[in-house]
Amino acid sequence: MRSPMRKKIPMPVELSVCTSCRLDRSGPYDAEKTDGKPFAALVETEVGEESAIAVRRIGCLLQCTLACSAGLTAPGKWSYAFAGLPPTAEGAALLTAFARLYAESEDGVVPFARWPQGIRAHFNARLPPMSK
Repeated sequence: MRSPMRKKIPMPVELSVCTSCRLDRSGPYDAEKTDGKPFAALVETEVGEESAIAVRRIGCLLQCTLACSAGLTAPGKWSYAFAGLPPTAEGAALLTAFARLYAESEDGVVPFARWPQGIRAHFNARLPPMSK
């Protein structure tokens, strides 16, 4: 008798969202008037109670000219950096869709053909996992 198929449980990942990003950088910086904070809230709403994705608000990801930015990391997996994300519900949904694929992957490599339409324009870097 064969054992029942087990559902693959996604590995928990951390989705870091920059809260200091701002699209209009013409005036002085005001921590209360950023595009990053409302974008982080939209991402948190999109993720909801999903246990495979933990949203982490980060003060700055140093991609200021490419606001809004985010990163995906998990132990033993490749990491991704994204920039120029629109601070909208659509932008949050796009980022979260990629994060779900990333969480389901064994090593963090999401095949290019599976990337959600629109995320490619915001891909900034992929970094290898730490060596052992």
